[in-house]
Amino acid sequence: MSNFAEGFTDPGVSKLAAAVVEDNVGKVNELLAKGADLSGVGICGWNVLMLALAARKRAAFRALLDAGVDTTHRDEDGATVLHFAARIDDPWYMQTLLEYPVDVNVTDLDDGVTPLIATRRNYEQFQMLLAAGADPNIPDLSGDTALHHAAMLMLYRQILDLLEAGADPTSSNGDGDTFQDYLNSIDPLDQGPEMREERAQITAWLQEHSIPVEPLPEEIIQERSSGARHRAVGHIGDGAGGWTPTFTIDSSEFDDVIEFGKAIESALNELQQHNIPAKVVQRRYPAGDPIFSLPSWEEYRSRAD
Repeated sequence: MSNFAEGFTDPGVSKLAAAVVEDNVGKVNELLAKGADLSGVGICGWNVLMLALAARKRAAFRALLDAGVDTTHRDEDGATVLHFAARIDDPWYMQTLLEYPVDVNVTDLDDGVTPLIATRRNYEQFQMLLAAGADPNIPDLSGDTALHHAAMLMLYRQILDLLEAGADPTSSNGDGDTFQDYLNSIDPLDQGPEMREERAQITAWLQEHSIPVEPLPEEIIQERSSGARHRAVGHIGDGAGGWTPTFTIDSSEFDDVIEFGKAIESALNELQQHNIPAKVVQRRYPAGDPIFSLPSWEEYRSRAD
């Protein structure tokens, strides 16, 4: 991070940046009292406030805000410090920023996303922004609102919060898709019970507010009627002589896709540690397919042990 501090070419700003990285509030205030330029820009187009956040220097971060640093400054990608605070895994910076005059609806010039959209899976920052009055209906440059993005990521709790906060469930993006088109891109039967319950709550909300509930796509209906199920199958082999199906990881056993992904990663990592060539292929299989007789990953692992 010191390299980023050295990226400020103005000597006075460079000294201020160095004090920020050290989280030396006394030095920061001393330099500010001597007239250090708060508008100086360094590597990546960052100002000193962005540097303080990137370096996770809380004391310096607050001192700069108290000194009146520009919170609307944009980096070379068009993002503001609020976008930075929305994307990191530490909610303290967003909470602190919201104690000062900031524009919670500022958009990133690169893709048009608001801080609310930028929070993605950072639920605490998401809640903070909604409570601060963030507008859930501001679309990005593709026409996707926060509802669209939450549906793409299967963030069902956020969807319910957005709907309660006044998000327009009928809003269409540049392709003419509503959030329900993304919501219905995955069959609920391929998800765990918790996610299915959350989706049911979304459907109930729409019905209670007289919003037409869009049906599942025809291809999902057809897959259901054929008895197909979505499974990831682990294959062992040398890549040249062929691969042998060895175990399955059934997504319906997991509460969400993140845990499912972790299980796949765990399987591949453990096989790699034992120098066993392996791959995982994920697809739908019809009922009665031979792969359903394969052991689960946990059963295969215990047998291997």
